[in-house]
Amino acid sequence: MMIKNLFIHMADESTNFLAEIYRGVPGKVIRDDTSVEEMNQLIAEHDRVVMMGHGSPSGLFGVKTGSVIGVRNVEALKNKDNIYIWCHASAFVRNYNLKGFSTGMFISEVGEAIYCGIKESSILQEKVTKSNDTFASLVREYIEQPTAEIYDHVGSYYNSRYHDHPVVAYNSSRLVLFT
Repeated sequence: MMIKNLFIHMADESTNFLAEIYRGVPGKVIRDDTSVEEMNQLIAEHDRVVMMGHGSPSGLFGVKTGSVIGVRNVEALKNKDNIYIWCHASAFVRNYNLKGFSTGMFISEVGEAIYCGIKESSILQEKVTKSNDTFASLVREYIEQPTAEIYDHVGSYYNSRYHDHPVVAYNSSRLVLFT
């Protein structure tokens, strides 16, 4: 049985690499702010919600409104095996007792690497880009599987492919599965 996916990926050039996750995958894609009511209805109509972009422990940031996924969407997200990919998404998932695959602080830009204490002179955009592209590709490979399998797959291969890469090591240590 094919999973009915809802992909929420706020339009932002710095997170365009995440589009690889849903490229060619059947499902509805949301790239702009949507009302809470409409978003909750869309969430209810889908088996899984894949949320991607910039965010905080409070939720996924919107393009115009500041928040597109937050406390007002929690009830709709409950009891679904979702994917939460934004900085500190795991805190959001933990705080609201949700389930699925999530990221903690996720370095996707050189400035974030420096902010997170990776001060190696070797941190260049090309290294961050390789980390981003590898992560998105690994998630994409298993996007139709349960989140536990996605978590295992990404956890097994993300860090092992680039075991000496400080950004990959940082990001992979902050992947969380909530069951």
